[in-house]
Amino acid sequence: MITIENHAILANDCCQPIESNEDESPVNLLNRSPRKVCFGILFYVIVAFCEVLWKSSQNAFFQQAGYFLYPISFIVFCLFSLSHIISHKLYLLCKRGHLVRVVLLTLLLTMLLCYGLLRGNSMVLIIRELIFLYSLAIFLILGVDERVTHFTMKFLTVVFWAAFILSLLTFNIRSPESDIFAAASMEKGYGLYDRHVDSIAYAFFRPFIDLALPLFIRGWLERTNRWHYLQILSLVGYLVINVGLYKFRGALVFSALVAIAALVMPSGIARKIKLICITLIVILLASSWLVTKEGDVFTGRVKEFDKSNKVVGYRSPEVVYYFRIMDNDWLWGRGLGGTFFARWSLKANDPVNIRSGVHVGWLSFTLFGGLPLLLIMLTFFAAGIKKDKRKRRDPYYIIARLWVPIVFVDWLVNPLELGLAYLPVYGLTFLLLAQFGKRPVSEGSAFEHSQDGVHGGRLLEASQPFTTGPMNIESMQVD
Repeated sequence: MITIENHAILANDCCQPIESNEDESPVNLLNRSPRKVCFGILFYVIVAFCEVLWKSSQNAFFQQAGYFLYPISFIVFCLFSLSHIISHKLYLLCKRGHLVRVVLLTLLLTMLLCYGLLRGNSMVLIIRELIFLYSLAIFLILGVDERVTHFTMKFLTVVFWAAFILSLLTFNIRSPESDIFAAASMEKGYGLYDRHVDSIAYAFFRPFIDLALPLFIRGWLERTNRWHYLQILSLVGYLVINVGLYKFRGALVFSALVAIAALVMPSGIARKIKLICITLIVILLASSWLVTKEGDVFTGRVKEFDKSNKVVGYRSPEVVYYFRIMDNDWLWGRGLGGTFFARWSLKANDPVNIRSGVHVGWLSFTLFGGLPLLLIMLTFFAAGIKKDKRKRRDPYYIIARLWVPIVFVDWLVNPLELGLAYLPVYGLTFLLLAQFGKRPVSEGSAFEHSQDGVHGGRLLEASQPFTTGPMNIESMQVD
């Protein structure tokens, strides 16, 4: 059986050098470690993770200097990533249609950047969305190199547990960058009551907790390495933080969805029974928690969303209002940094009314990119609808098939979060989306770069990943 651990290192273990142009052949290029691009991702995450340090500082200079780390981390990531893509010729592993969509996305984002600048949109929002969306486009290419995805998932496992521990230590400490609704966390009858939304844990470490969902799917599929248990247990940590502390009702729904994904995953009946038993144990433990004070707050949120009229309580009225206030702008968007008057507060001049997103995440693409950006994003998700049987042994393709539909549902009911701290979970999603854009290979095989990108490559039989000799490909289907 081919495992994720083995699948990601096949190129290093099995590829043989060719006689001519050894240093520049794609085979030897792929043998080089993706150390630089992994450092770029690592630097990105460290900057996001340490954001609490300068935002909590009392020194104004240190606070302002900290914000320069965002564009610096973006530049470092881009330089290392583009160097990796070009030197390893990753575009040769992309389907033609996938590569065209990535190029169109990049060109469209450039146009939206110019449009946003001409409109005079907020420079802070423009830079934030520029960093975030351009990074996602790069992840769509990096993802075809499975070693990058392999390293990223390992590293993000460590990041999740660090965020989990820090959340438990800081959920009772008031954040200096509290949300504008933070005072409502102490007001009964309000949707944010007793949910620790004014804490350091909520403001800085909550974005990393969502990593648990894709990590659980990865851990349940791969059970032959030391990361297996940490990734499976991450779902328990996710429930403790998002349900136990923050009272997110949707967290239960998405936990159930990843459990269902694990249940339908190709596995033996014994593992399916084990998953059902674990689920029942978690339900029993959760039932005992519901009788506590914290549990009573959660059940109150389940029964009735909000007794106040200070915010838009439900998604549907917000969507109707969004299309009315946007007029025809939703067709072509308002450029990067675009906003709209959301009427979240009863005070007309309240700054909370100026919003850069909608609770229905997919609609946020129409805010700054209109229908063109929305349609391009949908095509990346639609690419995975048709199952490619030739990738049925590709573990990351299996993970993508299970995780991407959950993300699609998530963006139907939750807003897009374009802060740097959310880039790890979004970036991981787009690394997995790249699995739909890789060139298909012969059934039951894993293909590494060939001499000309199409023919003469090496096939590694899934049943014998370490012993198969070189073979020729007579044909490869390209999109």
